[in-house]
Amino acid sequence: MKTKITLILFFLIFNNTSSQEKKNVDLNYKKYFSLEKETPYLHLNKTTFIPGEELWFKSYIYNLNSKKLNKNTENLYVSIYDSIGNLKTKKLIYIQEGIGTGNIKIDSTFKDRFYYVKANTNWMKNFKEDESYFQKIEIIQASSKKKKEEKEVSKNIYDIQFLPESGHIIESIENTIGIIVKNKNSNGVNIKEGQVFDSKKNLIAKFNTNLLGIGSFDFIYKSNEEYTAEITFFDKTKIIKKIPRAEKKGTTLSIFNPNTTFISIFVKTNSLTLKDLIGKEYTLYIHNTNKTLKQTFIFNEGATEYNINLNSKKLAPGINIVTLLSENNTPLAERIFFNYNKNLFDKPTISLIKKNSDSLSINIYKNKKETYYLSASILPESTKSYNPKNNIISSFLIKPYINGKIESPSYYFNHINRNKLRDLDLLLLTQGWSKYKWHNIFNNPPVTNFEFERGISIDGTINSNKESKTVFLISPENNLILSAPIENNKFKFEHLNLKQNTKISLSTKQKKKIKAEKIYLQFSPLKTDDKMSSTKIEKTFNISTKEVSYNNFIGERTKLDEFTIKSRTKKVKKNNSLVIGPSRSYKIDENFPLKLRVLTFIKTKRFNVKESIDGVSIFSARGATISLLTVKPTKVYLDNNLIQDESGYSSLDQLLFTTLSDIKEIIISQTGFGEIHIFSNDNFKNGNKKKSFSKNEVSFGYAIEKEYYQPSYVSFHTDFYKKYGAIFWKPRIKIDDVENSSSFKIPNTNQKYMKIFLEGITSTGKIIYEEQLIEVK
Repeated sequence: MKTKITLILFFLIFNNTSSQEKKNVDLNYKKYFSLEKETPYLHLNKTTFIPGEELWFKSYIYNLNSKKLNKNTENLYVSIYDSIGNLKTKKLIYIQEGIGTGNIKIDSTFKDRFYYVKANTNWMKNFKEDESYFQKIEIIQASSKKKKEEKEVSKNIYDIQFLPESGHIIESIENTIGIIVKNKNSNGVNIKEGQVFDSKKNLIAKFNTNLLGIGSFDFIYKSNEEYTAEITFFDKTKIIKKIPRAEKKGTTLSIFNPNTTFISIFVKTNSLTLKDLIGKEYTLYIHNTNKTLKQTFIFNEGATEYNINLNSKKLAPGINIVTLLSENNTPLAERIFFNYNKNLFDKPTISLIKKNSDSLSINIYKNKKETYYLSASILPESTKSYNPKNNIISSFLIKPYINGKIESPSYYFNHINRNKLRDLDLLLLTQGWSKYKWHNIFNNPPVTNFEFERGISIDGTINSNKESKTVFLISPENNLILSAPIENNKFKFEHLNLKQNTKISLSTKQKKKIKAEKIYLQFSPLKTDDKMSSTKIEKTFNISTKEVSYNNFIGERTKLDEFTIKSRTKKVKKNNSLVIGPSRSYKIDENFPLKLRVLTFIKTKRFNVKESIDGVSIFSARGATISLLTVKPTKVYLDNNLIQDESGYSSLDQLLFTTLSDIKEIIISQTGFGEIHIFSNDNFKNGNKKKSFSKNEVSFGYAIEKEYYQPSYVSFHTDFYKKYGAIFWKPRIKIDDVENSSSFKIPNTNQKYMKIFLEGITSTGKIIYEEQLIEVK
C-alpha cells in the first residue's frame, strides 16, 4: 500500500542550514532580483481604429519590487510597428510620478490592417525577461476584402495541447493533465465532450473545457500503456489525439488551491524513482521575485506522496511560484498559483449623476482614503473596438511571471468570484515553468548597463572657443533659460524637458557680450529605427465574411487629419489704458539702438535690474522712497502674459538676451512699484537674433500632450458607430486622499447604454479594473 507523509505548515520562514549549496539558492535568488524591475502598461482608448482617428493612451509604470507606481523613470518609448515588425512611428512620452499620457494619429499612411503597439524603457534593457508592453491593433480600411496573400483555411481547424501540471507525466502515479483547445484564430473553444481511452478502448477519464478553452483531467498512467483523447466539438467535428508518453522515473508537483485559508502542495513520485531518493533531502522553494519561503523534506522508504498545507495568509498575495529542488538544488518541477487577496484590488463606484441634452456627468466615488490615479475609455454598449490582450491587472500581477499569453484577461478580474479564480488556476496549471529561468538565476544575474532615463541630455562641443566660460540655453517653447559652465570647450545640460520639434537657442557669454559660436550638439536619447522581434507577431487569419464600409462615418475627414488644439488666451488692448497711472509708450523703430538689450533699456528708465545665474529681477528705483514696507517687484508683462509679479514670481530669464530688435513696443509706468508692458515682434517669436545664437531643433523630444477631442462622427445611430465609434476618453482622473470623488462631463451621443472601461492604481499599489455598463436614463 502506498504511504503518505503529511507535513502541515501554517508558517514558513527562511531556513538557515549548514549546506553551502542550499545557501546559494537564497544568495543567488536575492542577487538576481536585487535590481528594481519595472513594467509599463498602456490603457488604450480602443484597439480598433479607422484612418483619421487618434490612438489615445495613458501609461502606468509599475515597480515590481515595491508593487507601486515607479517614480524613477521619466522616459517611456511608445512605438508602432507594422505587421512584419518594421517601425512605423516612435514617440517619447514624459513620465511623471509613474504616469504619462499621449496619442498617435492613425493617418492615411496606415495602409495595413494590423499593427503592434510597444512600450518600453531604457532601464528594462538590463534584464533578460522582456517586460515590454505589446498590443495588436486593427485598422479598418475602406473595405475589409480578403487580401490576396491571405490563405484560405478550413473552417474546422483546432489546436489541442496537453500540458501536464508542473511539466511532467510520470508512470504509475496520478497525474493532472491540463488541456488547451483553440480555434484557427487562437481563441479558446468550449468543447462538447472529451474522453480519454487506453489502448484497449477502455474509458479512463472524461473532461471538458471552459469558455476559454481550458480544462484538466486526472488519471494514472500505467506502465507500457498508451492513451488517446477523443474530443467532440459542438460543430460535430471529432478529433483523436495521442496523450504524450509518461516518463519512467521522476517527480511531480500538484497544487490544490480552493482560495480559502489554505493551499495544499503535493509532491509525488513512483516506486521506481523512490529507490534512488530514499534519505535524500529535497526542497520546496516558494517565491515571487520579492519573497522566498522554503521547506525541506527527506524521502522515506514506502512514501511516494508528500502533502504540505500552507496558510494562505502567510504567503505573498498574488502570484507565487513553487519549485521542487533536488538535493543538489537542481530544479525538477515547477507550478505557478495565484494567492487571492482582496487587498490587491480596489473597486470605485461609477455612476451617471446628471443628464443634459448635450452632455452627461459621470462621477467616480472612491472607497479608500488614498490617492487614486485613473483613466477611463467610454464606448457604445455594442462596441467591438476594445479587445486588449492584457488589462492593468494581468499586466502587473500575472504577465511578469508567465511565458504564455492570457486570453480575455478581463474575464478573470472583473467581478471576481470563486468560479473565476478556479478558471485562473486552470490557466496557471497549463503555464508550466515560470518566465524566470533557473539557469539565469544561478549563473547570469542582471548587470546595470542601462540607467533610468530622466529627461533629455545635451552634450555640446564649442569649436575653438577659449574666451567663454558659460553657455546659455534659451527655449521659449519649453519655458527654459539655463546656463552651464564650459570646460575644455565642452558643456552638458541634463534632465531637460524638451518637446518634440521645438527650437533651442544657444549662446556663449564673453564678458558682457553675447556671441554665437559653432556648437556641435549630441542629444540623448536618440531615436533608433529598431525592428520588432518576429516572435511577437501574431498569426492571424482573415475572419471577415463581408465587406465593411464606413463611408460618411466621420465628417470632414481632411480637416480631422489636420486637427490641432490651440490654447485660448484672453486678449487685451495694447495701449496706455493697460497701465494704471501715468505711463509712456516707446514704439521701437530704426531710430532706437536695436542691438541694445531690453533689460539695459529698462535699466535706463529708473529701474533696478538684477541679473545673475539664479535669474533676473526688476524693481522700481523709486520703490524704496514711496513705501516703508519691503520693496515689491515690478509687474512685467510680455505679450500680455505676466512674467513677473509683486509676489516674487518671475520668468524674466527669457529676456536675458533679448534686444530691442525683437520688440515693437514697450509701455512703462512709474506709479507705485512700477509696471512694464513689452510687446514682441515676429523676430522674437521665431527665436532670438541669429548673430547672437545658434539654433537647433529638438528632433526627438517629448510628445506634446493634447486634449482629447471626439471625431466629427456624422451619426451616432449607425451600427458602425455603435461597434467602432468612441464616446469619450478621460486619461487624467486623480482623486486625492482628502477627496471622495471626481466628476467629469462627456458628450451625450444619445445612446441607451454605454460601456466604461476604468483602469488605474492607488498610491498604495491597489490595482483598479472596472468594466461597467451604464444605462443613460
